[in-house]
Amino acid sequence: SLVHDLTEALVGDITPQQRISEADKHAREDEAARRIAALLGGDGFRAGARVLELWREYAAAATPTAHFVKDIDKFEMCLQAQEYESAQGLRLEQFFESVRGRLRTPTVQRWFATLEAQRREAADR
Repeated sequence: SLVHDLTEALVGDITPQQRISEADKHAREDEAARRIAALLGGDGFRAGARVLELWREYAAAATPTAHFVKDIDKFEMCLQAQEYESAQGLRLEQFFESVRGRLRTPTVQRWFATLEAQRREAADR
């Protein structure tokens, strides 16, 4: 999760509204991971190599942990959108649409279902 957040610190948090292709998003984040690894001594040093290893695991969704971290990232985006909706009286459905059906882990699926129920309740008030 930290490695992903560090890459986002360099490239920004890309949202569905930006209409950036998955390939372009991945290329930007991959370059950021390589820049971070270089700051830690590059691929030939333990810390730099570990950053690249963790980044590749996350990017490829190669492990259950990577699935969970990816799901958390999507959920957190929706949680922020819901907070903006509440605070500013907005309807930010596009963020939720971009996540529906894409969560892979049961825990985060339950969290998302709860968040959507809370949104429905708030909209009915």
